[in-house]
Amino acid sequence: MEMKPNKEMIALAVEKLSIDETEAVKGCRKVEGIEGAYFFTAGGRGAGRLLVTENLESLWAASGISPSRQVEAFLRGRRN
Repeated sequence: MEMKPNKEMIALAVEKLSIDETEAVKGCRKVEGIEGAYFFTAGGRGAGRLLVTENLESLWAASGISPSRQVEAFLRGRRN
């Protein structure tokens, strides 16, 4: 069974990215390398990507940062 982001993850994305719930769900995809984590994206002036885990840990990155670099930074921050 494929896991989907929970309501709390979606709510965090809506809050941090200033988007609506429909846009959050539509712009959501699984993060490779982190179990139970998803990327949520936003366009426009606040263009960027928010990585959110099941524990509601998050890391925002500007749209110019690659997803793999964002994952690396997130994992590095977890270790510290």
